[in-house]
Amino acid sequence: MVKSSSVLIKALVVILIFIATEFMGSIRLGAFTIRHLAVILMVLFLIFNKNSYSLCKDHIFRPLLLYFIFVAFLGLLNDLYEFNGIELVFAYFLPSAVITLFILNFVKDLTTLKYILYGILVLVILDSILTILQGTNHPLGWIITSLIHSSELVAENKDLMDSYSGTSLGLSIASGLLGSVVVNGYFLASFGLLFVLPILGKITIRNIIASLSFFLIVLIALYYNQQRMAFYAFIFLSTIMIGYIIKVKGGTLNTCIITCIIVFICALLFNNFSNIELGRLAEVDSSVTNERNSNSIEYFSDFLWKDNNLFLGNSVAYRKLHNGSTPHNMFAETTLYGGIFGLLIYIVFLCKLFNSMFCQFKKRNCFIILPICCICGIMLVALTHSSGFHTGFTLGFYAYSFFVIFKRYNLVLDKTY
Repeated sequence: MVKSSSVLIKALVVILIFIATEFMGSIRLGAFTIRHLAVILMVLFLIFNKNSYSLCKDHIFRPLLLYFIFVAFLGLLNDLYEFNGIELVFAYFLPSAVITLFILNFVKDLTTLKYILYGILVLVILDSILTILQGTNHPLGWIITSLIHSSELVAENKDLMDSYSGTSLGLSIASGLLGSVVVNGYFLASFGLLFVLPILGKITIRNIIASLSFFLIVLIALYYNQQRMAFYAFIFLSTIMIGYIIKVKGGTLNTCIITCIIVFICALLFNNFSNIELGRLAEVDSSVTNERNSNSIEYFSDFLWKDNNLFLGNSVAYRKLHNGSTPHNMFAETTLYGGIFGLLIYIVFLCKLFNSMFCQFKKRNCFIILPICCICGIMLVALTHSSGFHTGFTLGFYAYSFFVIFKRYNLVLDKTY
């Protein structure tokens, strides 16, 4: 029996680590940022404590670890270290491995994980509220953000919004607690799916109302965030999760209650859909999107076959050709960093990961759907952006760690929650 005080302290430590690495990377204490200090503390824990979980023995993570090492080595040959190679390796690859190793050696029971997930859900709601405040150009939204991130950037975004329309619609500058509008989209589209936590424990009217309220808050935040893939990925994965939970939980009454409320909410939304200004969310064929697609096509048809780019990758040369922009595609970006062999190693990781998630998905355990959908949310957004597991995007490694913990304790989780 895990002592409640120990559980709460452990959960609080992980939540504080999460806040430090994801929200406070721009706050400096001398030569280090708070993110740096959090990583150092995790490394010290791993050094001075007996660790039972090894990434090298993780058959899913092992190919990704090999990919990290391969890209770090390849950077010596493709000028990566002249651009952002040092930052990529030490600020992203290394922290991602450390975070995963730390959590899997620090969190050893499902009760602790439950509190961690609820803590992150609270952060999601706070971030959503801040995003909505920014999106509606409320002064409080910018004041709070300026306490965490660059006041110059905040002032620039506010001025841009003031001169545009008074809202973030069509601009995509509501960055919430994350400081980056794109990363905020990743966060809301993936960890925003924790809105189902109340109904996972027990399906009651109160819990259904709580989950639907959280869902609407996150959806509205994504609306003002204006990141297209994040918005639609969240809706798509939410639908899958709700359907899966209804199927697993069973029960005619539960199914009827959830279905009726969902139908009612959807009817309200669709009834007013024609009157809603969607901004960038409706611009599927925008000039920016077409330009990015053109860049990706040119990358595969031309750039890839120049010199040794196929084997060495060369993100530096590519960015110089396209004024610093990236292909905005996970697979293209992976090839830029690791060449064709780096891409193949990364695909092995993806195959192992999705095979494991699919096997867990078939076991009809509604709790495992949470980390699975969080991972899928990050993957979907990465299809139109440059960050993901391939770049050491730390949000993804929290989700992966939670998936491994759920899988490690392959139990009837309803009794634990």
